[in-house]
Amino acid sequence: MHPSALPDTGRLIREEHEPCPVGVMYSCRPPTLAKRVKPMQPKISNEALEAYCNCKLKFHLKLQGELGVKTDYEIMRAELRANTLARARKGNVANPESRDNFRLTPPRLEKASPYIFNGTYEDEDFKLQIDGVHKAIAFDDPCTYSLCPITFSGSAKIEKQNRLVLRVYGYAVSRITHRQIPTGLVWNIRDVTTKVPLRLDDKEFAPWLQELRSSLRSRCLGFFIPEITPRPRFAPWRSFQWRTWGGVAMYA
Repeated sequence: MHPSALPDTGRLIREEHEPCPVGVMYSCRPPTLAKRVKPMQPKISNEALEAYCNCKLKFHLKLQGELGVKTDYEIMRAELRANTLARARKGNVANPESRDNFRLTPPRLEKASPYIFNGTYEDEDFKLQIDGVHKAIAFDDPCTYSLCPITFSGSAKIEKQNRLVLRVYGYAVSRITHRQIPTGLVWNIRDVTTKVPLRLDDKEFAPWLQELRSSLRSRCLGFFIPEITPRPRFAPWRSFQWRTWGGVAMYA
C-alpha cells in the first residue's frame, strides 16, 4: 500500500517490538522520561527554632519530621504558655475568637489594632507564627507608630531562649516593614511584659542567624556535623562526633 493511501491520522508511532511494514514511513520517538520533581525545601518553624535555641541535633531532627516524646515539664510549660496567650487575647482583642494564622503584611499592620496575635511570616527559610505584635501610636502624630514583637513565656523569668526567639521575631517584622525594630516584649505567666532590646545589627546576632540558615541548607544537602565539644585525651572513654550523610547517622 502506498503511503498516500493511508488515512490522514497524523504521524504514526511504532510501538516497541512491532515490525515496520515495507513502504510505510513511521516516526520513532524516544520514550518520554519522567520529570524529576525537586523536593521541597523544609522551612524553619516555631518548634524547630525553639529546638535550635536549645540543641542543634534536636533542630535537625525536627526538620526531618521527628516528634519525639515530650516530658511532663515540657507539657506543663506549654500549657502555662497557652493559658497566658489566651488571657492576653481575651483582654486585648475585641473578638478573642477571631481568625488566626493570617499573613502579616505592611497594609495589615497599618490598619491593625494595638495588638495582633498569631500572625504568620514566611520567606525562603522561615515559616513562623509570631506570638504577637504590639502597635504603639505616637502621641504627637497619629500617623506614626512603632511595632514591638511579643513572645509568650511559660515561666516567670526571661530565659535565653525567649531572647533569641524574640530577636528572630524582630528580624521578621523588620523584613515586613523595612524598618528597624529596636525593642520587643516578653509576656510572662504573671501577665507582666518586659521590654527587651533586640539589637538586630549586633555582631553576635548576625552570625548566629547566618549559622541558623546554613544549618537549614546543610540539612537539605543531607550532610550535618553538629559541634560537639571533644572529650579530654586522658578520658577513659573514646571521644566521638555525630555525623550524618544522606540521612544516615554514624559516629566516629
